[in-house]
Amino acid sequence: MTRRRVGVAGIVAVLLALTLGGWRLQAAPAGPGPVSGPAVPVAGRVASSGGSHAWYCAGASAVKGGQADGTLVLANSGAEVLRGTATFYANQSGRSTPAPVSRPVAIGPYARGSLRIGDVLAAPFAAATVVFLGPGGSAEMQVSSPLGTAAAPCATAPSAQWYLAAGTTKDGASYLLSLFNPFPEDAIADLSFADDSGREAPAGFQGIFVPGRSLVMVDLGSHLIEQAAVSTTVGVRAGRLVAAGLQLDSIPGQVGLSVVTAAPAPARAWWLPAGVVGSGLAEQVHVYDPTGAPARVTVEPHLARGQAAPFVLDLDPGTQQVLDLSAQPRIPAGDDFSITVRSQGAPVVVERTVQAVPPAPRTGAAEMLASPGTATSWQVTAGGATSTQDEWLVVADPGRRAATIRVSYLDQGTERTVPGLGQVVVPAGGHAQLRLGDHLQVADLGLLVDSDVPVVVERDLYQVKGVGVSLAIPSPVG
Repeated sequence: MTRRRVGVAGIVAVLLALTLGGWRLQAAPAGPGPVSGPAVPVAGRVASSGGSHAWYCAGASAVKGGQADGTLVLANSGAEVLRGTATFYANQSGRSTPAPVSRPVAIGPYARGSLRIGDVLAAPFAAATVVFLGPGGSAEMQVSSPLGTAAAPCATAPSAQWYLAAGTTKDGASYLLSLFNPFPEDAIADLSFADDSGREAPAGFQGIFVPGRSLVMVDLGSHLIEQAAVSTTVGVRAGRLVAAGLQLDSIPGQVGLSVVTAAPAPARAWWLPAGVVGSGLAEQVHVYDPTGAPARVTVEPHLARGQAAPFVLDLDPGTQQVLDLSAQPRIPAGDDFSITVRSQGAPVVVERTVQAVPPAPRTGAAEMLASPGTATSWQVTAGGATSTQDEWLVVADPGRRAATIRVSYLDQGTERTVPGLGQVVVPAGGHAQLRLGDHLQVADLGLLVDSDVPVVVERDLYQVKGVGVSLAIPSPVG
């Protein structure tokens, strides 16, 4: 069996002095330790008021030629300079734990900046913590390779449990789990899984030691061999952790790269704003019940044109199911839709996977965590609308009253309304698809979405004339 793997390289500290896009970094001693806030099952929430808050970003390579070259993307949606500290951590190598490397951060008003992690330190894999000393800051981890480019919001708090509903270890794919411990105390994690073979907790994945201030990468394919769909639970036995999944696919007809910050809790309602099936397009909804109780799950598609009856899935405790929407006659080809997933009984975790091959207009594979909540404000950190990258926002209104939204962008010192998107109406129970390139061309595009009623926002990135599909729920503000 051939399986694509990431090579191991030595760890080298690199000092950096750089000013980029309103974000100044320069050599400095280690800054303050991470702070924590309330865990929410939607990656990270942007603080709209208050003092220090942290973002925890894991799951990228930081060595030349890595298969998931990491870039830390930060944004400031406030009218004042936002300062803080970025600290970078290399993955544990043997018995040694490399020392973290810290840099001060200063992001100008309504500005966005990015930094390749490999320019700060060299390691097979790396993670980062960003501590902001004021509100309005956000962070995303962006990864790139010949398999594509993907980005997802980082977490804003550690959790005692973490969950991922989707992942594959089929031949040609690597599925890596990031266990990130930026705290001084050591941590211990236990992993359990649900796959085609049922529920299991392999002995080799129990009692995983994660030293303080380090990152441990776990190759799930080392035991879960040739599994088409894997769901994962991370139980933190001691200490504090942040978990993320990194999917590397070079399977024929399924080539792509995804990074997903895990969910810290299951929920009884999830939303996926965007969806479409058609020639060359496959789309699946992954539902995972990590609890000890059964769940009856309703997957309800909301078509742009017409109606479709909901799907009902019955999950035993600790199991997962995959609903292949591209194989369902009730979902018309080319009719875009949003999805509401609700569970009776146990709460669940929901992800979406997409594979696109010719003759589809896009090429690539991606996975994303659904949103377990709605908000009236959302901050989109990574992205760009150019001749080589196509960016879309999809806004779903699950309520009973139509939403009026405004989309603005961070213009390095000024917040500006995106031309033509100052007053967009999203029908109650419906969704709106907005292609940013039809309104402006900006390579480093930070966005804000404000609504008069709670909505759910999805950010989709597509590489033009190349491989790359990235899907993510951005960060709610509140």
